[in-house]
Amino acid sequence: MIRVDIPGREKLKIENILFDFNGTLAVDGKIVDHIKDKLITLSKMVNIIVITADTYGSGKSECDKLDLNIMTFPKDCAGMHKQEIVYKLGSERTVAVGNGYNDLEMFEASCFSVAVIGEEGLSSKLLLKSDIITRSIEEAIDLFLKPDRIKADLRW
Repeated sequence: MIRVDIPGREKLKIENILFDFNGTLAVDGKIVDHIKDKLITLSKMVNIIVITADTYGSGKSECDKLDLNIMTFPKDCAGMHKQEIVYKLGSERTVAVGNGYNDLEMFEASCFSVAVIGEEGLSSKLLLKSDIITRSIEEAIDLFLKPDRIKADLRW
């Protein structure tokens, strides 16, 4: 678990981090090499769940290599399926990380959200629903490995 005491706000108790796969963790269906070690380190602190419609058909093999949990869902109504996963895990202890329009409901349901501007871009609608915006997936993961960064961004 990661605890973040944000002055002037509620404390975050992060048990689960949901990562959107395509466009967030992966570019063109492949997890970016330079973040793999960071994901392994983070997975020792919290439960990581990678969620995907598996557009490229590579999600399972990419996540299995890193021993990450992966959940797939139908391509239709992706936003609704992502939101349901947050509710099943517990909104108050689940964080969402994504970049796409279909991440909106997941962001709204989670206790904290991070939007990632990656090589595949970022939905402007999602930008407005996020707590923090990062320039890369590496920066997003580093927020959780160095939680004082979250505190600095969100203090009252």
